[in-house]
Amino acid sequence: MKLSFNSPSWPTLRVSPQRGKWRGLVLIGAAFGALCTCVAPSLNVQAAPRAQTAKAQTLQADEVHTAEGKKSQIYVQEGLFVGGDRAIDRVVIKDIRRAANPAGYDRIVIDLEGNRNGEPAAVQRPPYFQVAVKADQRRINFSIWGNPQLQFDSRKVVAAFKKSAVVERVDLYPKMEEDFWTFSVLLKADSPVEVFELTQPVRIIVDVRSAPKKEK
Repeated sequence: MKLSFNSPSWPTLRVSPQRGKWRGLVLIGAAFGALCTCVAPSLNVQAAPRAQTAKAQTLQADEVHTAEGKKSQIYVQEGLFVGGDRAIDRVVIKDIRRAANPAGYDRIVIDLEGNRNGEPAAVQRPPYFQVAVKADQRRINFSIWGNPQLQFDSRKVVAAFKKSAVVERVDLYPKMEEDFWTFSVLLKADSPVEVFELTQPVRIIVDVRSAPKKEK
């Protein structure tokens, strides 16, 4: 299996045989790169790495997942979710929300809409996106393409995640590239994660399963 994109700034996903086993080589933009700190007033903001300096990561083929159009109850602790439509451009990230669900998970929602000459425009799906789940770092890294404009209240987002039982903090990075934006969520434990997309309205959904309560 080989997925590739024409633009040099788009990631390339390759799965090729190696020593009798299938392995995936994923160039995932900023998703797995190292983080560096920068100074910003009032917020714990870090600078995301540039896509050109991201290191190639080798994944097993079964660690690369497609974000479906509905909830499937498939949770993973390590791997890469890919979804959206790379033909969709000029999107607006309206909000990043979270809420606890009685079914035993925290839901993270990225609200999106189209943008045409500064006016809202309908889109059928999210733009191309990647969600990298790193169990050893307890981190979820989000990369959203489509030349996104950021129109949410960052302080409101940070405050909302502080109320989470499963999230340690959210890191909202400065937008370093025109065609994509990256942010990350640090978890309190290596909780399993499910990623999918929904429409009407268009949004990216990430469900983080709550850690089971320890018996006393």
